[in-house]
Amino acid sequence: MSYLGGVGLLEDPYRIHNATALKYWFDNNRANANYAVLVNDIDMYGITVTIPAESSIYANLDGYGFTIFNLTISSAMNTYLKTTWKRLRFKNITANSAFLYGYNNSTSFLQDVIFDGVDMPTHTSYIAFTRVIFMNLVRALASNYTPTNGFLIDSTYAISKFTDLRSVADKYNQTNYSGLNTLLELWLFDGSSAPRLIPQNVTGLIQAYIVKGITKVGGQLKSRRCRAVAPIDFNEIANIVSGVDGSYQLNCGYYSDHVYVIHSDDYGRKLTTSKAYGLDDYIHPITPNGYRYKCTTAGTSDTTLPTEPWSTTVNLISGTAIFTPEPIYKAETLLVVPVLCDLLTGLPVS
Repeated sequence: MSYLGGVGLLEDPYRIHNATALKYWFDNNRANANYAVLVNDIDMYGITVTIPAESSIYANLDGYGFTIFNLTISSAMNTYLKTTWKRLRFKNITANSAFLYGYNNSTSFLQDVIFDGVDMPTHTSYIAFTRVIFMNLVRALASNYTPTNGFLIDSTYAISKFTDLRSVADKYNQTNYSGLNTLLELWLFDGSSAPRLIPQNVTGLIQAYIVKGITKVGGQLKSRRCRAVAPIDFNEIANIVSGVDGSYQLNCGYYSDHVYVIHSDDYGRKLTTSKAYGLDDYIHPITPNGYRYKCTTAGTSDTTLPTEPWSTTVNLISGTAIFTPEPIYKAETLLVVPVLCDLLTGLPVS
């Protein structure tokens, strides 16, 4: 079971909404080059995230201005960041490893991040810090990183290379924070406390207009291509393949007007010579015959194309690839009104 909304793509990121989801993301999606966002503050009190020794974190995380409280990381050795984390505040983070240990200083970035209460043995290194604030350090950290507009305030320990504002008389003055003070939609200055991140509007991440349905052929459940199309200009709004049980959910974003929902079978592509085909790739003949051909044995097609017409009852063999014929069923079009839903629960918004 996944506790995350979304699919991990930039246009449809994982939505992390509670401590269970955050731990699940660390445990199961940490090593994948995915995209994730926080949609509210998360308290990890009493939960330990265990990361294998010498492992890497490839996943990108956008905190949207929210805070992760009481994060405890357990790892025997260094944890390498090869990613970008941004717009995020950590309050009380404890790690028994070099949790923030970058890789080659080229793909590891922390941008618009606050560390408030940090206890990390060894060191924080080889990371490009951009507009980062360190507060309440429990112990000193090493200095072999590249800071840009990094600030140290309210801390017993110093960090070289960061702008040290601990002894400045007006350390909370907005003018002290070069780079932060130009991003007033993200950073809040009140003059009496350290700059704070402003939680961003996540309505578009947790709510959308949805069309749900089930695809069938001849009364039987069947996985098919499902598209949502705007009636005015026939612009495609959403495009997915329904599950093996025929169920689908089309995310129409802010589009709340009627849509055409089209159920159809993918026709595939014309067979190409000397091409590697994987399982479930679809091809079709040059002359349509009402069938598509599904790759059921992966391989490389022959140097010449098989003679047409192709059989619709036995497998098509081309080189080392084998394709099984499947009938192409009639497409159907429905006119549907999307419903505003919570993307985390799938339920309509009252």
